[in-house]
Formats: sequence, C-alpha cells, structure tokens
Amino acid sequence: MPMQVDLVDLLREEMIAVGLDCTNAEDVIRQLASLLIERDCVEDGFAEDVIDREKVYPTGLPTRPVAVALPHADPDHVKKTSLALGVLRSPVAFGEMGSDGSTTVQAKIVILMAIKEREKQVKMLQAIARVFQSPDVLASLAATHHRQEALQVLLSYLPTDPEP
Repeated sequence: MPMQVDLVDLLREEMIAVGLDCTNAEDVIRQLASLLIERDCVEDGFAEDVIDREKVYPTGLPTRPVAVALPHADPDHVKKTSLALGVLRSPVAFGEMGSDGSTTVQAKIVILMAIKEREKQVKMLQAIARVFQSPDVLASLAATHHRQEALQVLLSYLPTDPEP
C-alpha cells in the first residue's frame, strides 16, 4: 500500500504564526514548538531535540524570492504528526541544508515538522520542498498578514488529488 503524505490534512490555521518576531533560529523553533505543545502534538523536549538536530543537520533552503527552513527532529517527543508554519517579520539565519551550518540562509518562512512515523520524514520533506519550489507560493506567503491568509495561500497551491 503506498504511503500517503497529505499536507492538506496537516495544515491547520491554529498552527500558523504570521509576523513572528524572532531573533534567531532557536527562537523561531521554540515559538513554533510552543504551538505544537499547546495542542498536545509534541512533548516538552521536542524544541530541544529540533535545536540539537539543526546544529548537526541544518535545514535552511536558499529558495527564491525568500529562503525557507524545514526544521524537524526524530519522533522521540512527537505524539502526533503535525506541522507549524511561521512567517517571520524579519528573516533569521538558518544553516544551509547540506552544509556544516557555517553557510547560512536568511529564512523568512519556517515549517516546523513533527513527524511521528520516522519512515514518513523524507516523503514529507519532499512534499513540502515541492510546494516551496514555486516563487509565487513563497512571495505570496511572505506577503501575508494573517494566518487565515497564509493558510489560503498554501491550500491554493496544494494538489487536491492524491498522487497515484
């Protein structure tokens, strides 16, 4: 049976923060993790797991017109698969994916992934990366002022039919 990774089912208005005011990547991760903790999707240690993983395996992507970051961690502190989206007021530095972290990108859009099933992590990353390959999605999302607006932007770009 094929594994279905459906972003549409994971996007929730209450898991979106627009205009986040953060000073660095750790701050972004902690603020987004708090959305997941409040909704009982992850345990308290989740943010620390993500921060520790980010130091070894950076997740910043130099997408255009704005950079994104896709921080995540192993499922140790994940209660249920979920996503938290942050659109930052001002970009913050995230280590560039595939580097040792010394190369950074100024990420303005961050999706914090909490994935319970370890085997779904790669497929989820691929699904999100596909959406963020579109400059239109990134520009529209970066220009949003409300979480309802951000959700509508994402939903309008996501395929509604499951992939075969």
